[in-house]
Amino acid sequence: MTSRLGEVDASGTLKNGTSGQVTASWRNVDLDQLLAATGTVLPVALGSSADGRLTATLDGIAQSDSDWPGRVQAEGSTRLSARGNGLSLAGTSNLTLRSGSWSLPHALSSSTGRASVDGVVTGRLKPGADDSTLSRGTRLRIDDLAAIVPILRQAGVTLPPR
Repeated sequence: MTSRLGEVDASGTLKNGTSGQVTASWRNVDLDQLLAATGTVLPVALGSSADGRLTATLDGIAQSDSDWPGRVQAEGSTRLSARGNGLSLAGTSNLTLRSGSWSLPHALSSSTGRASVDGVVTGRLKPGADDSTLSRGTRLRIDDLAAIVPILRQAGVTLPPR
């Protein structure tokens, strides 16, 4: 499917309505237009397009709601390319979901803000429970504080006078 938001392809199989595999890929997806289409408004444009893929395997997904994450396996990756506006984000993120545990390694940078974020965020999905987990972390590096000031102001942050 191709639209003003980008291109998406998906295919899959489903056996007995409970098991199967889904594969999806996307190309040149304008993230700002995608967010706007969902009603999400950010104070500063991401200025990025995304290309990526996702493969998910479902095993007996309809059998029980309580332990469905243990029966979903997924792997995917996304590469962001800067479009030259807003934050101009570029970089990669990957997703792995196995036996209810997920991992999201990422490395993104903003040429406009002269900043980067990288790290690995992990967690465990526990549907219906208040104790799903989130661990590890992300590092933020700002190479030039002066470059980030206009972005902060555009985001509505009030900075003290000099």
